Amino acid sequence: TGEGDNAGLITRIRDFAFAANGVSGDITTRTRGLESTKKSNEDAMDAMELRLEQRQANLLKQYQALDAKMATMSSLSSFLSSQVSQWNKS
Repeated sequence: TGEGDNAGLITRIRDFAFAANGVSGDITTRTRGLESTKKSNEDAMDAMELRLEQRQANLLKQYQALDAKMATMSSLSSFLSSQVSQWNKS
């Protein structure tokens, strides 16, 4: 009985391993699920990187426009200060 029990146990372990690793087995199904999740995460990361690049370009354009406007305002401020100084001298 000891040898027959071992053979039965070995057969059950082998059958379990084949079932778990087979085409529709638990390990295969889990692996496919994880690969699908990984692909979804990579796609989401790519989409986020694209949105971040677009946002960065937008902000850069806004800051450049702001910088140009500030330069104009600074020139106007200097001009007005000199005009006020001239008025005060008169």
